[in-house]
Amino acid sequence: MPPRLLARILPALVALSALAIALVADAQPAPNDRARALRRDPALAVAREIRRRVATFPNFRGQVPHGVFTEDPARVFAVRATPRCLEELDRITAQSPGFTHETFRTGRSPIPSPVRLEGNLLGVSFRKMREGAPFIVSCELAARLPRVAAVLRDHRIAEVHVLSSWRLEPRTSFHTMGMALDLARFVRDDGSVLDVEHDYPMHPDRPTCEGIDTTPVDDPAHALEALACDLAARAGLSTVITPDYSEGHRDHFHIDVRPDDPRLFVR
Repeated sequence: MPPRLLARILPALVALSALAIALVADAQPAPNDRARALRRDPALAVAREIRRRVATFPNFRGQVPHGVFTEDPARVFAVRATPRCLEELDRITAQSPGFTHETFRTGRSPIPSPVRLEGNLLGVSFRKMREGAPFIVSCELAARLPRVAAVLRDHRIAEVHVLSSWRLEPRTSFHTMGMALDLARFVRDDGSVLDVEHDYPMHPDRPTCEGIDTTPVDDPAHALEALACDLAARAGLSTVITPDYSEGHRDHFHIDVRPDDPRLFVR
């Protein structure tokens, strides 16, 4: 190209290059912009509301005889921004064909990143006892269900009947935050059913898991003892409550996960 012609068009080429760079920069939010967007995520606002609410809760668990608390700093987790939690759920569903999740919105209670789950998770089907009722939980609980499912499979459980997941009452329950489940019946691979209300043996005079062997067994009473205590030991939960806790829990196991809390409570 003649030098005189190059000198004429070079400024225009430089200007076009600068414009292209500017357009790309506009299309890609700066890291600081992305960080600010995550901080504004609704799940994090809900997490702050949860912390305020939990600080007002009466210490019901501390008043129950033979309730056992243990602490482990590794148990502590924080509610994540919605995209980050959903990314983990996407990985989980990719590993478990037939298990699906979809998001929805509600302003009726402080539930961070609510999701509706369906299907079979790693060999375990979670089914609501009320026909047609949706299985709704916080994304944070959903992301921890594979550990629950792994324990259930070790006990030859193929199907779980869920008495309650997300609900609106009482205000002092982690159910209102979508972080708790009530599990009433467990169907084993051979079709036999472990029914908490009818099969679970009560332990009124000692801690629930004291001296319990968590090895799976056939006898329904011992099988439920082993299952409850294995969930407490290996599922990464914050609470495992059995019928030992109160008459109101006579027909189910209550399990939950609690953000910002290093404790595990078992009764």
